[in-house]
Amino acid sequence: EPLPDAAQEILCQLAEKADPIPIPPLTHPRSLDAVGALLRRSLIEKSAAGFTLIPVVMEYVRHHLP
Repeated sequence: EPLPDAAQEILCQLAEKADPIPIPPLTHPRSLDAVGALLRRSLIEKSAAGFTLIPVVMEYVRHHLP
């Protein structure tokens, strides 16, 4: 099942920063739904500092998503 646009946008934001991003700076209006979907698919990790991509996902996003 393809990722919704909001989830792809969040993946790209996380890949650009490489540092944890808290929820408020995420710009898409459906950020909370998208974050939940990404967590369920184990594509992102949650920490006290915010959300990050796991390294293999970060590499994939940097090379394959716009």
